[in-house]
Amino acid sequence: MLIFIQTEFIKLKNSKLFFLSLLSGLIPPFLMYMGVLEMRSDTPSFILKFSEMFIETNLYMTGLFAVFILCIIISYLIGREYNEHTLKLVLTSPISDFEYLIGKYIVFLIWTLLLFGVTFIGTLIFGFLGGGVGLTLNMALHYLGEMLFGGFLLSLVMTPFIFLSMIMKNIVPSMIAGSVLILANLLSYSCSWGPYLPWMASYIVSSNTVSQYPCRITTPLLAIAITFLFGIAISYIYFSLKDV
Repeated sequence: MLIFIQTEFIKLKNSKLFFLSLLSGLIPPFLMYMGVLEMRSDTPSFILKFSEMFIETNLYMTGLFAVFILCIIISYLIGREYNEHTLKLVLTSPISDFEYLIGKYIVFLIWTLLLFGVTFIGTLIFGFLGGGVGLTLNMALHYLGEMLFGGFLLSLVMTPFIFLSMIMKNIVPSMIAGSVLILANLLSYSCSWGPYLPWMASYIVSSNTVSQYPCRITTPLLAIAITFLFGIAISYIYFSLKDV
């Protein structure tokens, strides 16, 4: 399976989507920077704190923007084999159906962590450009871990889109679903049922804000675990039974 994963990344070297998606990780911190400039125009004495920059960027990235981007990424990874008619060739290699799915997911996970790493670097860059203060090494490491953990949890709840990509074999349905999830996250963030929505639960757990909701930490963790297992199970069953 390791060879399969390496082959997948070799193929991604020629993919424009791979590099464009990583660059898109700069969008949330850039928008935060533009907001800082706007605030400075109204309040010249405004002081940007790096802690606030990290918190807000993580919210917009993990809770909103990344949901849409990851829907596109996973649809591309799965649907590409169907659209390019290379799936039969891939399956001639000595890997099982389950190893194929897990290999694809591992590639997706690494891609996700790289995306969130770019967002962290972008937050540092635009924070310095915005004249941010209060940055320490411990703070930077803390929020780096928080962002990567949020990306990891968010990747877990994207497994149902593996199944969706196998059925539709098109990126458009995933884009529509991603847009719907963004709206759902917006609505659930300030609602008591936020931790029950897996895609919002990823942010709530990673940012350690579960105390703001009337539930225990086990509630969002359970929502994430059930969604991950359901997505993997239904994808494997469909892939195993469906003729290539």
